Amino acid sequence: MGEGQGGGEEDVVRRNLAMSGIVKHVIPCFVCIAILQITGCSPANQAAGPKSETGRGTFVSAKGEAVTAVYSKEDGPWGHATVRLFLPDKTQAQLNLAMSGSGARYTNWTAEWWEHQGEATYNVGGTNIFRGRIMSSR
Repeated sequence: MGEGQGGGEEDVVRRNLAMSGIVKHVIPCFVCIAILQITGCSPANQAAGPKSETGRGTFVSAKGEAVTAVYSKEDGPWGHATVRLFLPDKTQAQLNLAMSGSGARYTNWTAEWWEHQGEATYNVGGTNIFRGRIMSSR
């Protein structure tokens, strides 16, 4: 009873130790890769050239507040698109192009700028901060 079970328990302990080593080294690697992808620090983004402005527009809310959106794309085959928002409170936000079912959507995982058919919304943490219509563009 003791010898047969003891060997089995030792195997379980050895396997658990081996798994803890994998978890200790592999999981942090995945976390680092995820952070680099989320923040846009992937090798493809680093290889891209300088940013080129692709357009800009000023959106005005019903209250008369204005947000200017400057759209850019990094030069090169893997350059990613961004928008820099100049907000009514004189702050700025930069967001990265994200998938959208319709319109253009940009996010930085906290904030979201969504433009569709001449109207744009800016949400932070799920709260609407701005909603306006395009007044000028180039």
